[in-house]
Amino acid sequence: NYCVQTMTFEQRKKKLKIFWNFECQCKWCVDDKIRAKMDEVIEEYDTLSATLETLMNKPLEGYKAAQKLVKIVEKYFSMNPYLLHQHCYDAAQFALGLQRWNEAVYYLEASFKQKQVSDGQDIAMDDEFKEKVNLLPPSFRTKFKKFDSKYKAKLVDRSKSGNARNVAHNIDVDDVKLQTGNKDTSKSAAKSNKKHNHNAKPKTSKSNKNKNAKKKNNKK
Repeated sequence: NYCVQTMTFEQRKKKLKIFWNFECQCKWCVDDKIRAKMDEVIEEYDTLSATLETLMNKPLEGYKAAQKLVKIVEKYFSMNPYLLHQHCYDAAQFALGLQRWNEAVYYLEASFKQKQVSDGQDIAMDDEFKEKVNLLPPSFRTKFKKFDSKYKAKLVDRSKSGNARNVAHNIDVDDVKLQTGNKDTSKSAAKSNKKHNHNAKPKTSKSNKNKNAKKKNNKK
């Protein structure tokens, strides 16, 4: 945490003594075997990093060196996102020179994702990165739309308008259901009343009963 991971034991020891006045007791510094192994790895890493620029005219050798640097960071330097971003970008540049488009896409995408880890998810593609993407054939560039700030803004706007339409649709559906429910209720009530009136026997008033009785007596 106090030193860059790519420093050798002697470099780390010196820096810790000067700036913080203590001796580190981590396994890299205390265990002799681990310390010797890590010093070898760091020296190889430093040598490869220094020679990358000299290999620009030898893209295949440069590509292999950049790939090896990526593997060293993944295995020994705790997947350090800053270093991975840097070396994946190096590998992508050499892959572009070799016209290995799939590998160039892989390393460019990996590079940007590691940059997001180290610098934050909201970062945008800078001009240099866009320039590398534009070196790809058109069919390979579509993978990088998701990293473009304008494209992401459009997706957000579409998502918002889509949500608004869904809400409006749901409200309309609920209104239709409510109206249909009311109609069904009215219909069932009307049917119930009709059925009740059909089954009911007509009532005869007392005066009508008396009149009918008088008529019967007169006939007799």
